[in-house]
Amino acid sequence: MKVERKVALALAREALEAVAGPGDGTLVERLAKICFHAVVAGSLRRGAAEVGDVELMLHHPETAGCPVTARLDAFAAAKGWTCPKHGRKWLRYEGGPCPLDVFVCRGPEQWGYLLTVRTGPTEFAKSYVQQMRTLGFEGKGGFVHALVESEAYGAGEVVAMYEEKDAFDKVGLRWVDPAERSLREGEVLCLAERRWWG
Repeated sequence: MKVERKVALALAREALEAVAGPGDGTLVERLAKICFHAVVAGSLRRGAAEVGDVELMLHHPETAGCPVTARLDAFAAAKGWTCPKHGRKWLRYEGGPCPLDVFVCRGPEQWGYLLTVRTGPTEFAKSYVQQMRTLGFEGKGGFVHALVESEAYGAGEVVAMYEEKDAFDKVGLRWVDPAERSLREGEVLCLAERRWWG
């Protein structure tokens, strides 16, 4: 079941307000106190008029006292929602107007890659990963690794992707704005910039 963009945006804001917690300042200021990054991803980020779920990408300190998960759990429990998926990297809450998926980035080197893949859609993410691999890089465990040695990277080295643009630039692919990433099944978007490595 799909919901209108405004309904999904309201749900995303409510969830982010729960993560930020009460206090002085704007939502962005309060989020900055608890998260390094907090972004709406998926079809909502791509500008879709209707969405099947709300996806949030969070990068926060991995410390015992970090209240992000507890705040999300309390938010969902207060609404009577269930949480059928409750892992370290992915939480799924159901019971609202549409599912709420929260993806957690555990290291700054992952952020750009994970945001690119989570923004999707699936066909774009598959195409991106396949083309990245043909250029000598592989996503593994949420990190991108160089498959072969080059001037820039040693074989097996983690390629740090601190921003989403890094997920394209550092592997030789051209940037595509999230609004332009929608592909139909089987469609491939050529991202290669024809850079020569090694």
